[in-house]
Amino acid sequence: MNQRCPCTPHDGHDGDTHGDFGSQYERDTGSSRAVRHRRWDERLKQKSTRPFGMRQWLKQCQYFLIHDRLGRPFDPFVTTIEANRDASQANNPSGSSGNCLSAMSLLRSLTLRQLQIFVAAARHASFVRAAEELHLSQPGVSMQLKQLESIVGFPLFERINRQLTLTEVGDRLLHHASRILGEIKDAEDGLQALKGLDLGSISIGIISTSKYFLPKLLAQFVKQHPGVDVRISEGNRETLLGLLRDNAIDLALMGQAPRELDAISEPLAPHPYVIVASTGHPLRNEKRFDLQELRHETFLLREPGSGTRAVAERMFRDHLFTPAKVTTLGSNETIKQAAMAGMGIGVLSLHTLSLELRSREIVLLDVLGTPIDRAWHIVHMTSKWLSPASQAYRTFLLENTSTYLEREYSELLPVRGRD
Repeated sequence: MNQRCPCTPHDGHDGDTHGDFGSQYERDTGSSRAVRHRRWDERLKQKSTRPFGMRQWLKQCQYFLIHDRLGRPFDPFVTTIEANRDASQANNPSGSSGNCLSAMSLLRSLTLRQLQIFVAAARHASFVRAAEELHLSQPGVSMQLKQLESIVGFPLFERINRQLTLTEVGDRLLHHASRILGEIKDAEDGLQALKGLDLGSISIGIISTSKYFLPKLLAQFVKQHPGVDVRISEGNRETLLGLLRDNAIDLALMGQAPRELDAISEPLAPHPYVIVASTGHPLRNEKRFDLQELRHETFLLREPGSGTRAVAERMFRDHLFTPAKVTTLGSNETIKQAAMAGMGIGVLSLHTLSLELRSREIVLLDVLGTPIDRAWHIVHMTSKWLSPASQAYRTFLLENTSTYLEREYSELLPVRGRD
C-alpha cells in the first residue's frame, strides 16, 4: 500500500498554501502529545489519491519539519524509525540487543554492490584504489563499507601501523563474498554465451613473473576478439590458489601445478630459472662451476609462498647446499635491482630478465644444474564452467605461448647453459 507524508498534496490542496493540513496542525498542537501523534499516524496511512510535483512536496515538507510545542520535530522518516524501534523492543522485552546477524537477515539487508566494494577494498588494502577501480568516490566507498559493517555487526577493517588490514570477521566474509561474486559472474558468462564468443568477459590470475610476457599475448587475443572484456589479478602462488578456491577467477597462469586443489592444469611452455649477479661478480665468466662455489654468497630470494622461492629452496635441497645468508625481497624487480647493485645473487625466472640481459646490466652465472627447467601451466577448477571467451583464451595460450617464449628468450641463455 502506498503511504504518504502528511505534507503530500491531496484533494483540495493546491500545493501553494498549507490548506486544511496546516490549520489541522494548528488545532492539533493544543491536544495532548499522544493524541497529536496518533492523528499524524492516521494521516500517514492514507492513500495518495493524485500525483503531485516535487516542488509542492518539498515546500510542504518545510512546513511540517518544525518543532511542536514540546520541542519535538515532526519528521515522518523519524516516526517510521521510532516505530520500528518500538516494535523491536516489544518483541524483546528483556532489552538485550542480541546479535545483529540474528535480528536481521543478510539477504534482505546487504547488496551485491556492497560486497563488490568490500572485495575490491580488501584486494587493494586501500579505499582510494578500490574507488578508482570501481569508478566511485572515496567517501562513497567509505559510506558503503560502514553500512556493511553496520549490517554485519562487526568491524571488517582495522589499521595497523597505517596499513589497512582485514579483521578476523572481515577475512571470513571476504571468502564468502568472493564466492558469491564468482557465482554471479558465472551466471553472467552463461547468459553471454548465448550471444556468442564476441561478447563476454575473462578473469585471469597471474603470478607476478608472467607479467613480463603475458600482456603481449593478451594484446594479440584482444585484437582478434575486441568485444571481450579482460580483468587481470596479480599475486604470488598462494594468492592465486585462494582466488581459484573462491571462484574469483576463471583461469590462472602459474609455474607449478596446484596439487592442493581439485583443478585441471595444462602445461603451456618451458619456464627456465637462472642465477643472476652483478656485472662485476668474480665468477661471471666461469663455465659450469658447482653451486658450492657460492656458499659464501648472500642469496636474494622472493617471499615464502612464492613459486620462485619454492624453486630456489628445491635447488638448495637437491644440491645439499646451505647459503651463508638469505635476504628476502618482495618482488622480482627488487631482486634485480639488488643484484645489479652487488648486494648478492638472485634466483629468478629467465622471463623476467629480457631488458636487463639485453642491456648488459646483469649477468647469468653458469652454474651446474642451471637453468632449472620448470613449466608454465594454465589452470582452472574442475567444477568451473568456462565461458566461450574463457575457453577461447585458454586455447589461444595453449597454441601460442611456447612459440612466443622460445622466439623471445632462447637467445638470452649462454651457449653452454644447458646440461
